[in-house]
Amino acid sequence: MMKTAVVIGVLLAVLMVSQSYAEIGFYRSTPPIDEASMMIGGDLVFGSFGVLGHFRYGIAKRADLGFKTGFINQSDDTLLDFGADFKYAAMSVKEDYWPIDVSIAGVFDFKHLGEDSSRNNVSGNFFFFGAGAQAGRSFPISGSQSTISPYGALLLGIYHSDVSVRSYPGWDFSGGEGSKFGGLLAFGSEIRFNSKFSSIFELDITFADGSDTSASLGLNYFF
Repeated sequence: MMKTAVVIGVLLAVLMVSQSYAEIGFYRSTPPIDEASMMIGGDLVFGSFGVLGHFRYGIAKRADLGFKTGFINQSDDTLLDFGADFKYAAMSVKEDYWPIDVSIAGVFDFKHLGEDSSRNNVSGNFFFFGAGAQAGRSFPISGSQSTISPYGALLLGIYHSDVSVRSYPGWDFSGGEGSKFGGLLAFGSEIRFNSKFSSIFELDITFADGSDTSASLGLNYFF
């Protein structure tokens, strides 16, 4: 129990020093959830306040679909956020006896920036279309029935903006709308308390022309 508390405390410390807002995270450890099972959860975004809800459904033995929605407040601007991803287990510790779990994924992310006339900003949209891979492994926590599952992920894809006078964290569209190649490097860990509940944190680094860092902490329920 003490070791679990120490782990959670360290993770919270990491989150509190993070900045900006969550980008294109998985909010789930590497393997897809079980076929025909579901997961709902909520996340708090640290750095700039945000709230995200998410849902996953196991569509096959080795594949699931995920959706997220919510809002992020960044520099007094409120962005509405929606995303979806498909995940497939390419390598499985449980099924294939590999030393780590490896999943591949396709991701879509959409953010809407509302108008703020006091700052001479205009409304517009930001998009990300990408694909990548995620790897991790689950380990038992000594003295309990819980497990901890650290993971890492890399996504590459296209960012697109139709906002002509705004810059987006990590890349600049202030000169006009357009598209840029970039991606996301994510590190996270999920603590599975039992068959029904888990807690997850994720640290995301987005990059295109520049880079931007964000973090989130969430709670998941499986059924």
